[in-house]
Amino acid sequence: FDNFVNLETTYYERKTLDQILPVPLSETTGFAEFINNSGEIKNSGWEVVLGFNNILSNSNKIRWNLDVNFYKNQSKVVSVPEGLEEIIVGYGYWNSTKLVARPGYPLGTFIGNGYKRNDEGELLLNDNGYPQIEEDQILGNYNPDYILNFINAVSFDNFTLSANFEIKQGGRLYNDAEISWIYSGLSATTGERFYSADNSNANATRVFDGIIESTGQKSTIAAPLDNTYYHQIYNNIDENFAEDASWLRLRSINLSYEFPTELLKNTFINRLRITATGRNLWLDTKYKGIDPETGALGAGNIQGFNTITAPNTKSYGLNLDIKF
Repeated sequence: FDNFVNLETTYYERKTLDQILPVPLSETTGFAEFINNSGEIKNSGWEVVLGFNNILSNSNKIRWNLDVNFYKNQSKVVSVPEGLEEIIVGYGYWNSTKLVARPGYPLGTFIGNGYKRNDEGELLLNDNGYPQIEEDQILGNYNPDYILNFINAVSFDNFTLSANFEIKQGGRLYNDAEISWIYSGLSATTGERFYSADNSNANATRVFDGIIESTGQKSTIAAPLDNTYYHQIYNNIDENFAEDASWLRLRSINLSYEFPTELLKNTFINRLRITATGRNLWLDTKYKGIDPETGALGAGNIQGFNTITAPNTKSYGLNLDIKF
C-alpha cells in the first residue's frame, strides 16, 4: 500500500508457575497465613498495532498520521495448592469483599455479598419490602476486556498537534470509598433519605422491583430509605460497589511549533522547537469514584480496590528543544 498502512500483530500464551502468594493457615497454628510459591496461572492475549501514514495524501499542506494500538489479555487460574478451593489475595478495607485466585476464574476475581435473586433474576425481598443478601457471589474481576489507544498526529506547515485518546472497556473496580461516604451520609446515593414521614425534605421511600419471598407476590411496599437501610442492607451488599471501571480519556495532547530554518540562518542555532503539553486533561467514565485508574494498595497482586485515593494529576508543560 505504498507504506500507507503498517500492521504488527502478536499473539501470546504464558503459563506462570509457583507465584508468590499468601496461603491461609488454620488459626490453631497461631498464624493466619504463610507466603508460598504456589499455583499456576495462564495468560493469553493479543497485541495489535495498526498504523496509517499520511491519511490526507492529496493535501500538500496537511499531514495526518494515525496509530491504533489494541491490547487484550485473558487470565485464568489453573490450579492452587492441594486442599484449597482458592487463595485469598486480599480484602477490601470497609467490607468483607475478597480478591481471590480461584481455579477456573481470572486472577483478580471479586467474591462478596450480592442481591438475593430467584432463578429468573428477580430480587427476593423480605416481608418489609427490602432486598436480601446472598453470600459468596462472584462480582466480576479487575481485568479489562481490552484497551484501545488512538494516537493522532496532524501537521500543518510548522505546527504539529498530537493527541492520545484511550479506551478501556470492562474490568471491575471495588469502590471502597463509596461505602464510607454512604455511611457518613456524604454520598449522592443517600440524597434520597428518610427521617420521618412528616419531614418533607427527608421522607423518601422506594418500592423495590422484586418479589416478596415469603408470599411469591410482586412487592407493593413503600420501604423507607432510612439509616438502617443504608447502613445494614445497602452497604453490606458488595455488588453495589464492584463498579464498571471502563473509561474514555484524553491521555495526552501536544502542540508544537518548529521555527523555520530561514529565521535561524544567521544564528548559532540549527533547530528550535517549542512544545506545549498536557496530560490527563479529560475523563469520561460511569465509575462513581474520582478516577478508576487509581488504586489504594499500590503495585502487586492486590489490585482493584479504591479507598479514598487522589485522582491522577492533570499536568501542563512547556518544552523548548534547541539543537546547535
